[in-house]
Amino acid sequence: MKNMHNNFIEINIDDTNGSVILTDKLRGMNWVLDGNVNDNLKFEYILHDNFVEIKYIYTGDESVKSVTMPSAFSPSGSTKKYLFPIMQGMLWDTADKTFTSPFESYRGEAGHHGFSMPMFAILGDNGGLVYISETQDDCHWLIKRYIDGKTRCDNIQTASTTSTTLRTMRYDRVGRIYFTDPSITKAAKCYKTRVIEKGRFATFREKIEKFPSIGKLFGALMCYIGYCQDDIDYVENFRKLKAYGFERALVYPVRFNTYTQDFKMGGVAPINLSDAEIAAIKDLGYDVAPWTWINEAIDDGGEYINGMYRANPDGSKNLTWQIDDFKYYNICTSFMEEFYLAQKKTTMKDMTWDHFDVVTCATNNECHAKNHAAHMGRPLTKTEDREYIRKLLLCARENTGAVSSESFNDAYSIEYDIGSVKAWAQYDSFMFKPIPLTMLVYHDSMIHSWWEVHNYNSKYFGGDYSPFYQYGGGRYDLQATMDALYGLPPDVMPFGAQYCWTGNGSETMLYRFRFDDTETQHALKIALPVAKNHAKVGMLEMTGFEFLTNNYNLQRTTFEDGTTIYANFGLNIINHPDCGVLLPRSWMYGKK
Repeated sequence: MKNMHNNFIEINIDDTNGSVILTDKLRGMNWVLDGNVNDNLKFEYILHDNFVEIKYIYTGDESVKSVTMPSAFSPSGSTKKYLFPIMQGMLWDTADKTFTSPFESYRGEAGHHGFSMPMFAILGDNGGLVYISETQDDCHWLIKRYIDGKTRCDNIQTASTTSTTLRTMRYDRVGRIYFTDPSITKAAKCYKTRVIEKGRFATFREKIEKFPSIGKLFGALMCYIGYCQDDIDYVENFRKLKAYGFERALVYPVRFNTYTQDFKMGGVAPINLSDAEIAAIKDLGYDVAPWTWINEAIDDGGEYINGMYRANPDGSKNLTWQIDDFKYYNICTSFMEEFYLAQKKTTMKDMTWDHFDVVTCATNNECHAKNHAAHMGRPLTKTEDREYIRKLLLCARENTGAVSSESFNDAYSIEYDIGSVKAWAQYDSFMFKPIPLTMLVYHDSMIHSWWEVHNYNSKYFGGDYSPFYQYGGGRYDLQATMDALYGLPPDVMPFGAQYCWTGNGSETMLYRFRFDDTETQHALKIALPVAKNHAKVGMLEMTGFEFLTNNYNLQRTTFEDGTTIYANFGLNIINHPDCGVLLPRSWMYGKK
């Protein structure tokens, strides 16, 4: 038996059977490892004053292709709830008997359904455990329920490529375990403290000191106008939006920042507003962004594009997207900044913020081309790939201002300002219960917006990820209530044209919105007070979050200036002593 202890933590490892018990002395809780330590792998447990460090030691054994870190613990004699940073955050109460089927869900970094932060937490009756992966470049997560009802979440570290060797573990892998009180807020703040310690946190105030234009984010409407060029008077429609009461708007996209404009979506050319139109929109006080799509390109047969493609280990290029008959292949990240800077001197020079396609979403990949100048004769590693993405985002901010990208990924929280993809706040029919986990950590540093096509008035995109959650657009009451509670900006597509997949093969279709549409008017009406709320609390730290009813429908957030916001996500009126009467799918301020 190995024993380590200090005033707050005790570690017991049984050498005979590989069992591990961690004791939180402050709260009197034992946490038992689900399963045993693998004797064939070398782990070290290092006891610090307030955390346990667990390290997998890379021995050079090339037969090891993945390692399950000792991360799946259960509180002894206690109930167990998980906090996962999927989308805006999810609570999973394993005692909920509504969902009992076994499942196995493998999640990577970011994407629409991956982990937005490299952590998870477990809440017991009297205390909580927060697991943080300190090594993120090859980090994955496995969430599982067995047929006997037992549950676990594992941090899985996978092999990657060095500059000379294909698919090895390559370096030591490290995780940290902290103990905390059994609350969502406390677990989130524990992770936030660690991010700050690592120097990977910048407040909006700090960002604005360097880039004052970031201050224009607060109180703005996320104003998506579609990928496709429409046959409307854009300027006149924006004048209507300004007259409606929206003083600020983050308008996107007004152009496509990509390698060619010679493609169509739903049979229509990409949006490309004139210099005069862009100037007129800016004169209204609105900010404009392109659709910066430089991670993929159509193969035009030319030397320039083919020389930038990311290569698979077998040398082939990687097909990642297709619109009708237009096929797109990955570009190596080492080329993106150079192309971006060239565009900023010409067609993109008048942009006042920037939105990137999936650079923070489908992120952190290798390139096995041997003829790229940045990694001549060897593969580009995932670690290097991440640094190129960070450089690209910083380059955009320095040349434009605020930066947005698809997917909320805190690996880039210093380098960009708006990440996307959220699930609907629904609590009666789904296993995972949405919570503002990302905003408890990053509300005073980043905005967590909707995926660009998940506007309050757009029902054309969505997904039912049963039994876990649903996401999509077109639920303006539900979405606006959530944005108000979280202190985030509203999102409406007030006019414009967009394409989507029909569900039939690779067939696509075009849809349009007009300012006077009934759906648009409903969305704008409910969005306006949400925008004003964001102007009030958007820069502040979210200091608290609570469920106030057992069915999860009544929730409260608190912000650093003392502002409290209540939200009712249910279908019935709530009369609660803390807030009084609250209508279905609505929100209100609390009394200070």
